[in-house]
Order: sequence, then structure tokens, then C-alpha cells
Amino acid sequence: MKTLTHYIKMILMSFSVAALVLSGCDSGDSDDGYDIPEARSSVQRMQPNLSNQELDTFVHDNNTFAFNLYHDLASEEDGNIFYSPYSVSVAMGMVWAGAEGNTESQMAKIMRFMLPEQKIHEGFDFLDLRYEEQTDDFQLHVANAVWGQTGWNFLQEFLDTLAKYYGAGMKMSDFMADPEGARHTINQWVEDRTENRIKNLLPEGSVNTSTRLVLVNAIYFHGKWLDDFDADYTTQDTFHAPGGDVTVEMMNSELHTKYAAGSGWQALELPYKNDDYAMLLIVPDATAFDNVEASLDATFVESVAQNLEDVDLQVSMPKFEMNYSANLVPHFMNMGMTAPFNDADFSGIDGTHDLAITGIYHKAFLKIDEHGTEAAAATGVVVGETSMPQDRLVIDRPFFLFIRDRVTGQILFMGRIVDPSGN
Repeated sequence: MKTLTHYIKMILMSFSVAALVLSGCDSGDSDDGYDIPEARSSVQRMQPNLSNQELDTFVHDNNTFAFNLYHDLASEEDGNIFYSPYSVSVAMGMVWAGAEGNTESQMAKIMRFMLPEQKIHEGFDFLDLRYEEQTDDFQLHVANAVWGQTGWNFLQEFLDTLAKYYGAGMKMSDFMADPEGARHTINQWVEDRTENRIKNLLPEGSVNTSTRLVLVNAIYFHGKWLDDFDADYTTQDTFHAPGGDVTVEMMNSELHTKYAAGSGWQALELPYKNDDYAMLLIVPDATAFDNVEASLDATFVESVAQNLEDVDLQVSMPKFEMNYSANLVPHFMNMGMTAPFNDADFSGIDGTHDLAITGIYHKAFLKIDEHGTEAAAATGVVVGETSMPQDRLVIDRPFFLFIRDRVTGQILFMGRIVDPSGN
């Protein structure tokens, strides 16, 4: 078994960003955010102390939340879905550090923060430290930053938690005097750390004079396939979308890869050159999409990944890129998380009961081509006052995809593609 020390290496190919914005109840045009005065706790970044069993539990619980959120998104949307559950979890983990009482317990239940609180923060610390690598073939970067209202009384314990487990200090901003300037600064920080793929994370009006705190997590992923698709063999072909057949660019290759099949589905794993990471594709049979989607959960996907077998396979799959956005507040409320929005207790942040989440915004980007994968996502949380292998697999119908850390099992990005043409 690989040790935890081994796990803290890394890589990937995609981006994702999570941002949380919190505001006080009562109640610039900026530079790029790098030279803003910063209040940083003297506490040093912690080296996590997790057992293998604790890490496995932490990752499984994160992935369970990922699918719970997916099913609520899918219940209200018909088209493509793509997001980073990991980004959402990190962002919510940072704000959860200041939650107390019913708000703390309700958030823990929905986010699946089942381990003791310190172990949850150590889990994010462990993965954050793991996801930092850059080579010619693979990049994976994670960064955390916090913006706080100048002169506001943030509790030392909260600042210590951000420094110890998330490596984040607090950049001083005057939201009261120049909320738009602060918003532009934060959005620029996000763009810089996602190679300009996530723009305007915090929409106009999301930061205002009652904003008191903004916590941002950014993850960038860019990975080349272990085996490229030859662009000379990319053709125009038909994809059977729910709304009717569409024409897409279809990549074609003969691959030695991993494959599995079950009742109504086939699965394919496409590794990146850093083989700790891979894209897992689950392709339902033409009449089985709804049944397979209903069965998707962390245990199902883990089982599929464990049962993959080496095969030689002709693969055809779409070449495409897409953008996705969603307001996550109604989805969290559908899942049973109401206290952080209506009767919040974030007294662990500033010692008052004056903070509440007023908006959660998520944006994502995905690009798949002959050379690899590019993905990005951003989450903004605004808190205001108050069978047998076949020899060919043609992915010409809706499918699910998961960009996974194969060592820990953590799902970094996931979604469904029902129409790669974007219609």
C-alpha cells in the first residue's frame, strides 16, 4: 500500500476555482490582488496527520456529496452538466470553519463532513498539498486566498484555521467603500489562477457594501493523454443527443486501455501521462441512460473503477468544449441545508451572529481534444449581513465523465454530456 507520504506528490489537467464571499449584517478598481496588505496568522501550515482509513473515509464522503449535488442538479436540468465537486467542498470547508451550532451540524450533514472537525480540515490540507505539480505534460495547482473587510474583528482561531489547513492569509479590502473594486480584484485573481478560463466568477451585485469576507479556492488542471488521438483520424460524425442527432467532431484511435461493462453500460478509463490521474467515462446503452443515471453514487463509481481490465480497444469519442454555470443555493436548500441562509450562526468567524450566506455561484469549463483535457471551475459563496469487452466503443450517445485522482479516489471534476455540439 502506498503511504501518505507518497500521496503528497501529484498532477492533472484541468482547472477549478471555489470562492466564498461573506458579508456582515449591519450594515478596488484594483490592482491584481498580489500586493494588497495581508493579515496572516503566525501559525505555520500543518503537515496533515491522517491514517489511510481516515483518508479513504474523507474522500468517500466527499464523493458522496458530489453525487448528492449531481442528482439535484440533474433533477432540474435537461442539458449538459459539468462542475468540480472538489472545488465546492473546499470552499464550503473554509466557511464551515466559522460555523457553530445548528449551522455547523447542518452543513456537516449535507457536505458529508463526517469525521471530527480537525480531520476534515486535515483532509483538505492533505489534498491541497498533493495537488501541486507542473511538468511539460501535466499541471495541477491549488491556491486559497481570503479577502476581509478592513477593520473588521475576525477571530484569531478562524484565521489560524485558514493558515494551518488552507495556507491562506487575509487580504485587507474595503468592501464598504469600493465593493466593485474589490469584486474586480477577486475575479482577476481567479482568472489568473485558471489560465483565464473562469471569468467574472462573482457577478455584478454579488459583492456590496455589506460584504465582510471573501474566501477563494482555485484549482487548475491540465493533462495530456497517455496516448494521443491522432488528429488525422478525427472525422465529422453523428452523436445521438436527446433532442435529435447532431454532427460533432469524433476522435478515433486504437488504444491499450482499461474497460469494464455491466447491466446497461460500458466504461472506459483514459489515463493522463501522469498516471495517478485519469478520466473515467461511463457510457449507458441507448435505452438505459435514465436507469444508469439513477444508480450513480460514490460506491457505484468506485466499483466500476476497481473492476476495469486491460483491453485493446478501438475508441471513438467527441472532441468538444463547453461552459457551465449554476446558482447552487436552491440546490443546497433542496438537499436540506437551510440554516446557513436563513438562521445562520457563523460566530466562529467574528464572534457575532450577523453573517449568513446569500449566494453560491458556480462556473465551469471543459475542453477535450486529441491531446488531453482542460477543465476549470469556480464556486463563489456570498455571505451577507444578517459484460465481455468489445473490440470497439463508439461514444455516440449521452455519457458521464469523471476526472479522478486514481491514488486517493477523489473526484475532481464530473458531469454528463448529452449534447457535445452545445445545441
